[in-house]
Amino acid sequence: MLTFDQVLKETINLIDGLSGVIAVTVSPDGKYVYAAGNTDDAVTLFARDSTSNTLRFVEVKKDNTTGVDGLNGASALLISPDGKHLYAASEFADAVAVFNRNTDSGTLDFSEFKKDGVSGIEGLDGAASLTISPDGKHLYVISQIDHSVAVFSRAPVNGELGFKEKHTDGQNGVDGLSGGLAIVISPDGQHVYAAGSNDDAIAVFSRNTTTGALTFVEVKVDGTGGVDGLNGVGSLAISPDGSHLYAGGSFDDKIAVFSRNSTTGALTFVEVKTDNNGGINGLDGISYLIVSTDGEQVYAAAINDISVAIFARNTTTGALVFNDVLIDGENDVNGLSGVSGLALSPNGRYLYAAAQFDNALTTLDRDTLTGELDYSQSRFEGDGEADGLSEAQDVAISPDGKHVYVANGSGIELSVFRRDDAQEKLLFVEVHSDNQNGVHGLLSTSSVTVSPDGKFVYTTGSIDDAVSVFSRNATTGVLTFVEAKFDGLAGINGLNGASFVLMSPDSAHVYVAGSDEDAIVVFSRNIVTGKITFVEYAQTGVGGVTLLDNPKGLAISPDGKYLYATSLNDDAVTVFSRDTPDDLAL
Repeated sequence: MLTFDQVLKETINLIDGLSGVIAVTVSPDGKYVYAAGNTDDAVTLFARDSTSNTLRFVEVKKDNTTGVDGLNGASALLISPDGKHLYAASEFADAVAVFNRNTDSGTLDFSEFKKDGVSGIEGLDGAASLTISPDGKHLYVISQIDHSVAVFSRAPVNGELGFKEKHTDGQNGVDGLSGGLAIVISPDGQHVYAAGSNDDAIAVFSRNTTTGALTFVEVKVDGTGGVDGLNGVGSLAISPDGSHLYAGGSFDDKIAVFSRNSTTGALTFVEVKTDNNGGINGLDGISYLIVSTDGEQVYAAAINDISVAIFARNTTTGALVFNDVLIDGENDVNGLSGVSGLALSPNGRYLYAAAQFDNALTTLDRDTLTGELDYSQSRFEGDGEADGLSEAQDVAISPDGKHVYVANGSGIELSVFRRDDAQEKLLFVEVHSDNQNGVHGLLSTSSVTVSPDGKFVYTTGSIDDAVSVFSRNATTGVLTFVEAKFDGLAGINGLNGASFVLMSPDSAHVYVAGSDEDAIVVFSRNIVTGKITFVEYAQTGVGGVTLLDNPKGLAISPDGKYLYATSLNDDAVTVFSRDTPDDLAL
């Protein structure tokens, strides 16, 4: 069974972007959770603590903010199989927004959006749901108003989409797409299934695995040929082995079960499960279905019952047996009012529920053997247990492993945590804020590192154009501000947009990437006091240096002979030889 674990709500703990939250998805590595806020026109990112499974707010991307477009009425999300891109369908924008995804931090950068009626694109009016082929080469979008399935090719390198074709209800023999709400692809990539809520039907397409093109195969309609449970069908789920398809009829309050012919894609009706029949509860207004990663269970979200129902699944026949239901407001469960989206972590241990009326993202911890769950502590910005974590940008661990330092990318803070081995948790110690208690240089803290001897901590402030130095108490982890170096002061140059700080293996030098100045700055370092002295800077276009446009990351070889810099705009890695003691050479 499932037991309530955690709930995150709009306006609580400074979380943003969850108003009308309608959909949720999990990164392939299970480290990050993304939620679509239909009312907020937003995509919100949370990081998952792998030990406690609590979710921490990281960032939000909103329509018409910082260049983002195509999120008006965000309705569905998916992440590409390689984890490099996130796609958001938006029912009011009639669009699909594309984001580049940092696989390490989980953060998103807006790339493009494809809009109905623009540049020959068709079939996106009322875009409701989307799915991607297992090989990541093609994306499929179903629309409620256009009654269509739009087909896009996907460039694996940059994630950009190219419109290929559309299939519309009532055209060229296609049927079952009126009021399209849900779409899934078989695990083998051979077939696509689409739910038409107005038609009370499931349309079946075969798929050309090379071109991505679809061919209509058949339609299954409620009340025809013995089929039941498809009245107002708006959710679909397919088993991991591809042998069975499950459909939720939101007006019927039923789950229809079909077996699938893996060769033709054709469906055969197996059975139906009905709310308030045979002890079943939690299917009134069924809004979402998902099959567990091990294929052992099916979970159903019901918007009217404000619940998540659990069914055991016969992996041979596909038949379902009702087990339990979690209902909002009962047994300490919260955050399920308006539940409309579900997502499972890749390891199958955690189920996430998006609840649009509660403006909440709820975590349910799933025991893969027994189904039992334990409550896990949550720690978020503003909850009184931790501070300085809004849009955490970077993290560093002391050499002794006792303390963790977190740079707050959106704000002005550096947070300190102590690792408790007994509880297997991080305990908040302190936070340092820019322009408080003599601290400077932390405006938009972007990077943090600890000296090899553990005595000093160095940070960069990308808006302050600065690098700051702190001494560290090795016992408590507590920091004391030492100094800050600013771009344009005392002869220092190259720190504009300081984004990354790195120390040489011998602790003699500190290197800082100045993203806005296309530069790398070199400082010598006093190993006793920790203070740094400006030496030089290398800048693209100067002295033969190239491919250093917007450097974001630095690394140094273990022998200290070479420094490597990644450049976001140049899509390049630049190599410098490190002519110790001081200078760099391309």
